[in-house]
Amino acid sequence: MSIKHYIRSLNLRARVSNPRDELWDRRLGISTFGHYDPTVKDGRYYGTVKYCVLTKVFEVIKPQAKDTLCDIGCGLGRPMFFAASQFGVEQCVGVEANPQLVAMGNKNIEGYRGSGSITIEQALAQDANYDNADIIFMYNPFGFLTMQAVVQNLEASLLARPRKLRIAYLNPIEERAFLASSVFEKSSELSHVQAPELNTGAYKPKEIPAVSFFESR
Repeated sequence: MSIKHYIRSLNLRARVSNPRDELWDRRLGISTFGHYDPTVKDGRYYGTVKYCVLTKVFEVIKPQAKDTLCDIGCGLGRPMFFAASQFGVEQCVGVEANPQLVAMGNKNIEGYRGSGSITIEQALAQDANYDNADIIFMYNPFGFLTMQAVVQNLEASLLARPRKLRIAYLNPIEERAFLASSVFEKSSELSHVQAPELNTGAYKPKEIPAVSFFESR
């Protein structure tokens, strides 16, 4: 079996075993299942977040229509489509380094049946411009060195445009980059008991929560 056919097989099995998520995808006119290896140094594989987990995350972070949500390592864009359609976020921007996922994500944008503006920028996370972002969403997208650079980028963005910046970091293995920052403080978290549906695969250290939330001071 070729790698391409193997990936299709994995995706089909994921869709069959997660009928509620498949129903959400169809309702929104998108296709967001998949498992894709990283294409950049220090990157981690792309995987989807269950819609029930997204609901829990957004209920904590409370996005508003006026907010701009930025999904770092957005892949096929599921969190952005959900935030726009179910929480009324009018502007969602994805940052993704993998050109294949950018192309697939743009196809989802074309087929999307909900409201709100959704765009995807092909860029390295450490180089992207976050000056318009009010909410940052991340699902374990990369290792510590890249996370350090992203935190520094976000700190510079806050100097350029002072504001309250909220961050939802799922499977926050590299949260020490935020904990070491004098600009951000941890506001809350969801434990693995509170979000047992979050699939963290091999990356699931017991000492970290399922989701960490940070805010600019």
